[in-house]
Amino acid sequence: MIKHTLKNALKGVLQGNSDIFNGRSALYEMAKEPRLSRRMISKIMIDSINRFPINDNPLIRNLNYFESYYPNVGYVFLQLKYTLGPNDDPEFRKVRQFMLSIACGAAKLKFPKLKTVIGIAMDPPKISKNHSEDFMLLDCSNWTKEDEAYYKEENLHDGFKFFMLDSLKTGNSHETEFPDSRLQS
Repeated sequence: MIKHTLKNALKGVLQGNSDIFNGRSALYEMAKEPRLSRRMISKIMIDSINRFPINDNPLIRNLNYFESYYPNVGYVFLQLKYTLGPNDDPEFRKVRQFMLSIACGAAKLKFPKLKTVIGIAMDPPKISKNHSEDFMLLDCSNWTKEDEAYYKEENLHDGFKFFMLDSLKTGNSHETEFPDSRLQS
């Protein structure tokens, strides 16, 4: 994903608030993760992609949160199915970027210790032929009461309810850096 996104950035077709050539960005934060952490993040994302529901609803979203190797850093992974128009429609991308922003803010509210939230949004690969991704870096190191009030605003969460649903599931993931020789025959 990092390599693919860098190619798009070099082509000048990258959208969102990630200016990867001029300072800190979501991609920069992703790339600096240690190899084991990147492998865990990939596994979580692949599992989420595989679990994405397939049905006739024109609009389906799936949101995952997972922590970084680094303290006070978290990831939000949003998949959005939208079949009421083309996924490359600039208006759809704006809506998805807005939803990603709200999801990142909701993660900060749910997990107050976060100083950085990295957002990744994409079309569900399981059902979409065309793929596009959006990235966001929410720097919460100078989180203000105004920021908190903005993301707590009731109208912002109408319909989204990120991290507020009763169907919210939590879990832990474990990965070892090296294969366990006891498990091999």
